[in-house]
Amino acid sequence: MTDLLVSDTTTDTETGTTATGTAAEALAAPGTTAPAVPFRSIHSHLTQRALRLQPTSTAVRAAYNEAPFTPIPAVTEAIASAAAGLNLYPEGIGTLEAKLAAHHGVEDLGEGCVVVSPGSGFMLHNLAIATCDPGDEVMFGWRSFDAYFNAAATAGAKAVAVPVLDSGALQLEAMAEAITDRTRLIVLCTPNNPSGAPLMHADVLDFLAKVPSNVLVVLDDAYGEYATAEGVVDGFALAAQFPNVAVLKTFSKFFGLAGLRLGYLIARPEITTGIRRISLLSGVSTLAVQAGLACLEPASVAEYEERRRVTLAERTRIESTLVDQGFTIYPSQANFILIDLGEKSDDFAAFSAANGVIIRSYGEDGARYSIMLPEVNDLFLEITEKWQVEQA
Repeated sequence: MTDLLVSDTTTDTETGTTATGTAAEALAAPGTTAPAVPFRSIHSHLTQRALRLQPTSTAVRAAYNEAPFTPIPAVTEAIASAAAGLNLYPEGIGTLEAKLAAHHGVEDLGEGCVVVSPGSGFMLHNLAIATCDPGDEVMFGWRSFDAYFNAAATAGAKAVAVPVLDSGALQLEAMAEAITDRTRLIVLCTPNNPSGAPLMHADVLDFLAKVPSNVLVVLDDAYGEYATAEGVVDGFALAAQFPNVAVLKTFSKFFGLAGLRLGYLIARPEITTGIRRISLLSGVSTLAVQAGLACLEPASVAEYEERRRVTLAERTRIESTLVDQGFTIYPSQANFILIDLGEKSDDFAAFSAANGVIIRSYGEDGARYSIMLPEVNDLFLEITEKWQVEQA
């Protein structure tokens, strides 16, 4: 979509530092310090984001890839019960981490292989701080999740954005070629946001064979529960096979707890130990911990699986209808769909909002619709049909 983008977010790149050993060893080493944050670049990004995301009072919000379902009863009951103890610091974080390891079947990675954080975005910042000195490089595909730029800026690192393929999938060969002796962190968003394109396991295996052992590779698996295609990457298997691979997860999508801010990293203990050394003490709230524990109960997981089936069925229906209406779409393995509208993306997003549904425009890279409940999806498909009629 675009040429290789390298964003220098620090004024001092002459650190003279050289990476040695593995990524896990670097993370486990104490004494990691965070450089000064370049305020100007972050302020500019946040200002532009605020201007782009002004709310509309009467329209349905389908722009942030949020789960359309309200929390299940077990979660709201756990939150209500926990509220009586908000005068105390959180407890149960270790229990939640252990239950997450069991939920994903990754206990063999070792005790402490899961570390939680107040949102996966917060964990991204910690990963950049833990791995990068000023002038080091954080690499990711582009277009992808905007927060990767912020994470690099937090560490005073350079953001190296490698253009994605025309399909919206990450271009792993180009990313491998872009690795330098200053590359410290590579983030692979799969399924990619906003295209919904997943990575295949065999392709990631080939890629990892080209990555130096002192570079940490993080699979951002925020939408992994919605990836049903045969052969999609298994991040947990890769974390078991490669000591420099970690998997980033969130409670915001599949579990629908975006408002509580709860994310987590799965990796070998050598990596999670390093992350804990630079993390906020009790950074995850009591309400988030108790809600997370409630989510992992077998009955709760069964409810979420039924909700997932609804989302997957709606994804198939929406994609089919959009194609029948004459749109070009990016086939998605996530809970959103990117429509290829080229230079008309902004106009279409404005048209959709004016007709009752707020979506996200990516300029010439398309407009993304977050899959909602069937009745909202029906409304959106009426809007898309109306758009096509007016464009004819």
